Amino acid sequence: MRLRFASIAAVFTLLTGTLLAASPAHADEVTFSYTVTDTDPMTHAWPMSTLCSTPSDWGNSARHAVTELATVTVSGTYQFTDLRDEGDGRIVLLSGPYDPADVSNCIREIDDNRSVYLNAGTTYTLLQTGFGGETGSFSYRVTGPGAFLKGVVASTVTVSAPTNPATVGVPGELQASVTTPTAGIDLSGTVEFFADGTSIGTTTVDTSGAATLTGVSLPVNDHQITAEYSGNTNIAPATSDPILYTVEKASTTTSLTVSPNPVTVGQETVLTATVSGYAAEGAVEFFNGATPLGESTTTNGVASLPVSALPPGDHTITAVYAGDSSNTASTSDPITVTVAKHTTTTVLTVAPDVMSVEDATTLTATVTGGTPTGDIDFLADGTSLESVPLVNGAATLRVSGLPAGDHALTAGYSGNADHAESVSDAVVLTVEPAEIDPEPKPKPVPTPKPDPEPAPEPIEDDTEDTNPEQLATSGAPWTAWTLGSGALALITAGVILLARRRATT
Repeated sequence: MRLRFASIAAVFTLLTGTLLAASPAHADEVTFSYTVTDTDPMTHAWPMSTLCSTPSDWGNSARHAVTELATVTVSGTYQFTDLRDEGDGRIVLLSGPYDPADVSNCIREIDDNRSVYLNAGTTYTLLQTGFGGETGSFSYRVTGPGAFLKGVVASTVTVSAPTNPATVGVPGELQASVTTPTAGIDLSGTVEFFADGTSIGTTTVDTSGAATLTGVSLPVNDHQITAEYSGNTNIAPATSDPILYTVEKASTTTSLTVSPNPVTVGQETVLTATVSGYAAEGAVEFFNGATPLGESTTTNGVASLPVSALPPGDHTITAVYAGDSSNTASTSDPITVTVAKHTTTTVLTVAPDVMSVEDATTLTATVTGGTPTGDIDFLADGTSLESVPLVNGAATLRVSGLPAGDHALTAGYSGNADHAESVSDAVVLTVEPAEIDPEPKPKPVPTPKPDPEPAPEPIEDDTEDTNPEQLATSGAPWTAWTLGSGALALITAGVILLARRRATT
């Protein structure tokens, strides 16, 4: 049998020699080898002759075979020459994948020396074994108008980003596409994506050669993205050219709340700014119109500032977020904060509240609410009496000279920058007229008492005795003197008593 195949090979060589002589003088030439072992997969059968495109061309002898792919760069006729001394290598050439159920793409069996026309752009499958299923190492030389590429097919991978530029914090997507010059080839494998030389993820390649990496999250910047295809048994690895992938800052919004609002002057209110974005950090500055109130740093996107020094009135408050490395700046809508003056109460006391027209009374005004300063205007029947400054929240006025009658007294507090005006309730002061003296009564004239009759003169004694004891003993002169003195004292006392009564009336 070997002699028969050798004879056929010799005839084929003579016939093809003429064709090769007509081929270009500088044809490409490549030599390849393969080794078959008893661990290689078995074919379902083997062609019984060089013909193999129908199932009936295949016999029942399954063989161990090494399967490889091959392509050519130029369409034309290629000469296969078995380089083993005994010429025992066998190759079945198919124009696509080997499918035992459909061998219609089988071109022919190649042994010893055979020529076959091959098309550029087609991926051929080579089932390689030894004659009769022998194992061992075999070699062939292929000569033709172009390069015969056996084993690994070159590939190309390109990378793209559907959303470019992207926004930080929004998961992005990268895509890779693997292609080969040969249609229908198995493109299985993986693609690993790199950002600035650092791996950011690996994904598998589908049958169309597409690979997609989702959930891509990169910091704000311009990044160089590449994709590396792993290749497989029949396709060589490949690395894409880089693309520029831009990640922009996240847009932010700043909202402002104020609590409590309205407030009284001096009362604390809290300004709170909430910044939305991508993990927003940094400073928020609060403004009253164009005047800065203060700055606060965000914590979990929230910044607060307590404020208690706003003067009375309406104030337009805004919050300005400065932004950070991942977030843009933003300004809140304005909020009007109303600051009211301290409400005051003025209380008036009058002591005494009943007096004579000739007397005076004291007016005291006390103002409460905050720490009031300013003036108190005291009024009587709506007419200002005098303005007196507050001292420790109180003012006092001594009033006299009001005409007789009832008078409505009030105290009005003028207020100041932080305190509202207030007026006391009216207090009635009663002023009584002075008393008028009646017609003076004539002084009573005392009725003169009759002079006492003179005592009878004592009978003179020839003996003159001036001894007082004797007078006392006798009683006559002493008694007369005593009665006269008593009458005079009584008259004097009556005059004094009458004078006093007149004085008191």
